[in-house]
Amino acid sequence: MTNREPEFMAWKRRGAERVRRLVEGMSKEEELEFWRNRTEDMRARQQAKPAGSPQSNTRREPPVSPLVSDKGSRRSDPDNVIRAPECVAIKRRGAERVRRLVEDMSREEELEFWRKRTEDMRARQQASQSESGQTAAANPIN
Repeated sequence: MTNREPEFMAWKRRGAERVRRLVEGMSKEEELEFWRNRTEDMRARQQAKPAGSPQSNTRREPPVSPLVSDKGSRRSDPDNVIRAPECVAIKRRGAERVRRLVEDMSREEELEFWRKRTEDMRARQQASQSESGQTAAANPIN
């Protein structure tokens, strides 16, 4: 059995790619202005939403993932399903950990940190792809 990537990760990657295309070719000043405008637009939308609506700032019950039935039983592979509140908590814990790691770094140190992390991730991905390729060659399905 192969481990599939959770769907929320694919959504995140598509969103990140869309943003990358939007800011591509912008100067730092243009990109900062872009993000200021997006933030202002988002705040205006949040204030315009009535209380209790899905996009309002009021507290409400967390949404249930479409991969979880009304009774809470999972309708898909249980190893790859993460409920919406869980994935948000995971993301926030990761972001907090990274914030603590880079908080005392200079801009140059932080850039080097991310370069090294990217290299490490790519090496892990290549190793994983090599392993899955060797496994597939050693265990042909035909």
